[in-house]
Amino acid sequence: MFDLIQHLQLPNLRHIAVVHETGVDAAFVLPTFVHAAAHSLQRPVIVVSTHQLFLHYAHVCRKLGGPLHLAHLPPDRFLFIDALSRYYVDPTTPAPAANLPVAPSAPYSKTTEPAKGNIVYLHHYADVLATLANLIAAHVQQAGPSLILLDDLMPFVFSEAVTPNDIVLFVRRILALAEETNSTLLSTAQNNVGDLDGDMLARALPSLADTVLVIKALQSGYSRDVDGQLLVVRGKRAMARNPTTLPEPVHLQFKVGDKGISYFGHGLAAALV
Repeated sequence: MFDLIQHLQLPNLRHIAVVHETGVDAAFVLPTFVHAAAHSLQRPVIVVSTHQLFLHYAHVCRKLGGPLHLAHLPPDRFLFIDALSRYYVDPTTPAPAANLPVAPSAPYSKTTEPAKGNIVYLHHYADVLATLANLIAAHVQQAGPSLILLDDLMPFVFSEAVTPNDIVLFVRRILALAEETNSTLLSTAQNNVGDLDGDMLARALPSLADTVLVIKALQSGYSRDVDGQLLVVRGKRAMARNPTTLPEPVHLQFKVGDKGISYFGHGLAAALV
């Protein structure tokens, strides 16, 4: 059975860049990494999301199964930085009260109360990237080697206060942190957005990555049996490392199901992860 997380050797990688085409939904691919890190690998997880709310990750991870809902992981094992709400909230609005539950839904079990204090609303900070870097660094220093998911960087491109060079420097800073702490950075961006700065960022990320996941539409067009294709290729940073420590390139097709993602490839039976 093909296991994408095992194939990638996730704990051994410092930076995985995910580049997906416009029109291809990667929203259900990325939470599988959160689920694997939180449950299978028992690694602390930091999620910075610019286009999905916390409930999206919680819902997908709950469908994938696991001993605990994301909302009930202790703060030292899970931090969600809400960088989406900042686009819809008046910056003069007072900050929310401290220690609000991260999920207002019913408790996952009768014996477990929702974790508190592990969600941050980014719209209350002016210097977004500096604040992000400081929040991530502080949490990693306390929690230890972590999975850091930046989902995704493209909305910052369209921010008047942030330049593409600022974003690349920010990624370099988080990558340096990952190197120092044996953490894994997972950054995402869309490709072919029709914007010069956006396309530049999509080209820059693979040059900073050990491994690149390219999520593309099917060349044959729409199919009810397959949602898209996934290519695992080596990034430019891999040239400076021992190739034997990096995952082999592979070309897969994937189908999003009710309880996971099925991967198909040449010589592979369907595998659900």
